Amino acid sequence: MSTSMTKEIQEKELAMLLYFKEFCDKHDLRFYLCGGGLIGAIRHNGFIPWDDDLDIAMPIDDFEKFKKIVQKELPESLFFQTKETDPSTPHHFAKIRDLNSFFVEYGDDFTKPYQKGIYIDIFCFVDYPPFHKKILSFLSRNISKSISI
Repeated sequence: MSTSMTKEIQEKELAMLLYFKEFCDKHDLRFYLCGGGLIGAIRHNGFIPWDDDLDIAMPIDDFEKFKKIVQKELPESLFFQTKETDPSTPHHFAKIRDLNSFFVEYGDDFTKPYQKGIYIDIFCFVDYPPFHKKILSFLSRNISKSISI
């Protein structure tokens, strides 16, 4: 993919992110940049130059609220994609897609007719049950050893 095409994709994703932030601020929903989007923000003060997607994470409670209201307020140019809104999507996480674009993801064999616009991935943070203190201590020690190795 050309550098200018990647820049155009990133500009569209940034506009989508700004809309997403405005929406979340309006509804008091928490979200965080994650993955390459977070690395790009820290390391490159923007996007990783060759990165063509943007990843967001939300606590599960906020995501559930988001799901209930997002479709009522999205502009016509954006689509909230989940298994419920687009059953043929191969993804098991949510996306916001730009309907005025076409973006083919790696591995797409065109056998499913899901929406293929430029997108922002939305992942959920899910709480895990608390660990017993002995297990937590064991994990902490061994993770620290792994990191030091």
